[in-house]
Amino acid sequence: MTSPRYVAVPAHVRSVDLGPATVVVNYRNGRVETLIGPAAQWWNTATTTGHADIPGPLDRPAEQTLLGQLVTAGLIVPASHPQSGPPVPSGPRWQPSWGTQETPAGRTKPARVPLGTTVGASVALAVVLGVLAIGRTHRRTARLVWLLTTAANRTTRPATAEHARRAVHAVRRAGLIAPRACLLIPGSGAGDHDRARE
Repeated sequence: MTSPRYVAVPAHVRSVDLGPATVVVNYRNGRVETLIGPAAQWWNTATTTGHADIPGPLDRPAEQTLLGQLVTAGLIVPASHPQSGPPVPSGPRWQPSWGTQETPAGRTKPARVPLGTTVGASVALAVVLGVLAIGRTHRRTARLVWLLTTAANRTTRPATAEHARRAVHAVRRAGLIAPRACLLIPGSGAGDHDRARE
């Protein structure tokens, strides 16, 4: 199999540049890959320009190996012509930890919210857990993305900041009933929506 000259990123794949590494997420199967150094540079340039042959970051054999691995993983696909994509967004910069890193931990008491909002959050949590429990395990993230997209598309108006605040606190309260729920739900960011909706 000859290596493609041009590549594109599927719609269900997203990436973020964190400085020393670029994290790539396949929201169809939940797979996460981390590219560092020259491999991250190659990804950022190739996905932005659509060209697979990037002079500089990698030698030819390493470039071909990386490209083959990414295609096999479904994170990048061959294209018939160069398709310029958006630049890879930058996330918070990773800082050296020198072997240790302290993170504030501990559970704070959720703020009080109206009972109706908490009940709604409990129902939503039950629906999410049900959707994740049915079907094949490797499709859990895709099912969750479908659920979030469907729910967002059926809303009638954008949520206010107060609605979003109450929803977050209601979900935290509902989560006290099922503390393992956060361990069963794939990572956040599964939606691609620009704003929260009610």
